[in-house]
Amino acid sequence: MAEVEILRRLAGQCYNLRLVDVYESNSLIYIITEYCEGGMMMSWVTKAFSGAGGGKNNNTNSADGLRTEDVSRISYQLWSALAHCAKHNVIHRDIKPDNIMFCTSDKDSQLRLIDFGSGSLDQSSDATPETTNSIDHRHHTFAGSGFYISPEMYQREYTSKTDIWSAGTTLYVLVAGYPADQLQETFDLLQSFDSTNNNIKVSGGSGSSSTAGRIRKLPNLPSNLPHSFYDMLEGALCYAPNKRMDAQQLLQCEMAQFHIQHATQKKSNGGRISITEIVSDAAAAAGYDDNIIDRRDDDGESEFMALLSSPSSMPKRTMSVIFEGSVNRHNVYLGYQKFERSVTTVLATMLARDTCQQLLLLLQERHVATTNGRHNSSTELDTTTSSHVTTNEKLQVVPIKTLLELLGTTSIVSSSNDKEVQEVISMIQSLNNFDLYENYAYHISLLRQFVSLHSKGIPITNKNNKRGQGRSSFVSTSVHGNNVWKSMKNIRGLDASESIRSGRSSRRGSLPTITESTNTGVGVGEKRGKVVATEDEYADLSNGGSKSGRGMRRIVSATGMLSSMK
Repeated sequence: MAEVEILRRLAGQCYNLRLVDVYESNSLIYIITEYCEGGMMMSWVTKAFSGAGGGKNNNTNSADGLRTEDVSRISYQLWSALAHCAKHNVIHRDIKPDNIMFCTSDKDSQLRLIDFGSGSLDQSSDATPETTNSIDHRHHTFAGSGFYISPEMYQREYTSKTDIWSAGTTLYVLVAGYPADQLQETFDLLQSFDSTNNNIKVSGGSGSSSTAGRIRKLPNLPSNLPHSFYDMLEGALCYAPNKRMDAQQLLQCEMAQFHIQHATQKKSNGGRISITEIVSDAAAAAGYDDNIIDRRDDDGESEFMALLSSPSSMPKRTMSVIFEGSVNRHNVYLGYQKFERSVTTVLATMLARDTCQQLLLLLQERHVATTNGRHNSSTELDTTTSSHVTTNEKLQVVPIKTLLELLGTTSIVSSSNDKEVQEVISMIQSLNNFDLYENYAYHISLLRQFVSLHSKGIPITNKNNKRGQGRSSFVSTSVHGNNVWKSMKNIRGLDASESIRSGRSSRRGSLPTITESTNTGVGVGEKRGKVVATEDEYADLSNGGSKSGRGMRRIVSATGMLSSMK
């Protein structure tokens, strides 16, 4: 019940998800939270900032794309949520775009930090926001989602600063999209030690930018990003956690504050900002005096406008601009997610289990060989980190093209299954946009959900296995490192079908979440878009589930787990 206690402690404040109620039956626990209509971050961006659709309050500017003030507002709200978590000694441990939802589909919607199932609550009597980052309060349980995990999490010695890293990576993805076409290279660059990135000074409203480090080398960043965004990311993604900025410091950085200043300026001018004010602000931010605006060259052209037309000639501080290509890259990745799931479905249902196991072993071996080779040839990587990391905890991705090459190797193909394998390869190659996605990274963990391997890495074969039985060998790949739900299921005598219906599996058991909507009823599943319950069903739940036969009861202090929610 740690997730419930965390939600209660955060009290739905500072952009954290609001807990409404908790109920339990004989086999399930129901968490009722506020309903986030806007969806997860990537899908929200595509809805709110693309020309097709958008929120009900969108104006013509919303179709232009993601702007500086939008990224500033999202950054501010995310740092606010983390500052509130730190204040209450909460470490989220799984911050990523999927765990940031938006209240509405409008482009100015507030965000909510959700899914504290991986969270940690420091119960020490001497725990304070200051001491939780000391060596005495370091945590050691591994948790998180591959690409967003901090270096110290891989070493299993981390503090609340691990959340800062994950949030910084999430903000990178916000403007650059998820780099599925260069995922391993981007991950290696993020996880590498850069000495120029360990004494970061995040500027406020003035001052020079910090030294350009590895952050500026990350792929797909818009060319018109202001220096203040790089400053913020360099502060959040500092390799050494003791030198990394905390959420309160990042809240004060120029990028996070820009949307406030922009809104104030816009309001003072009746909703309009003149070109003169924009130019004047840009001149001041770039360190030029006001006179440059009026000066003319020999041809009578404005010297400052000439500088504006040549971005390399003038430093870029924070201005309201459209970030080039951000929305489109989110659209491309959302399309690839569907493609990747289709590939996994084909492999898991069309191949015999032993063939899937052989493929998974080859993928693991290929990944280990590639990773070791990269570490041996790279001088940038901090090799002390990799020594603490086991194969199953690394990023574990392989290009789609390589996946099919391994599937067609002689070690997998035999006289008995050659036709089956070739059919699967042809089916994958015939999927929509295969030519576009063949060099994108496939997450090996997706296939591992359907295939079990012996603890020593020896495949468990079954000669009588038929096509499509890979699903029966499902094992939990939860980041929490154990399978408490399975143990609880065995103790209570629950069957497999009920465990599947119950939703997600994690260290606290399966906690299907019922989310409260302020306008459209109650949704089951805080983020996965599951079945929506009616107001009558929610009322029935509140009355003990008498009509449905659920036998629900509200968890109160009598259970010894929670005090009264009201």
